Amino acid sequence: MYRKSALKYFSSLSFRFVFAVTLLYSQEITGDIRGLVRDPSGAVVTGAKIEVTNTDRHSRALSDHRSRRRITWRPLLPVGRYKVTVEAAGFNKYEVSNIVINVSDRRVVDVTCGLAVLRKR
Repeated sequence: MYRKSALKYFSSLSFRFVFAVTLLYSQEITGDIRGLVRDPSGAVVTGAKIEVTNTDRHSRALSDHRSRRRITWRPLLPVGRYKVTVEAAGFNKYEVSNIVINVSDRRVVDVTCGLAVLRKR
């Protein structure tokens, strides 16, 4: 008899735990910025330095674009306004601002970097 009531108790407790965890994950309060860095011909640029700046809080985070596919540059970003700056060797600096992240947003910022002009000295 004791064994049967203990089994009911633990199965009920397990169900409540799984339900609570599911609710917690559904209450996401962040967003992310993802993208791809390309050159003017459309080829993917690897090794680009990506800086994501929260302009509301004046905080920034750095990331490298090492993949040949679209990646998440910055996951779990708090709600706010952001600026993305991309720099790669041999390319012009690229900047896009006023990217608004709301709850659960997945913003795609695909970047096409222009070729840098070399100057003679």
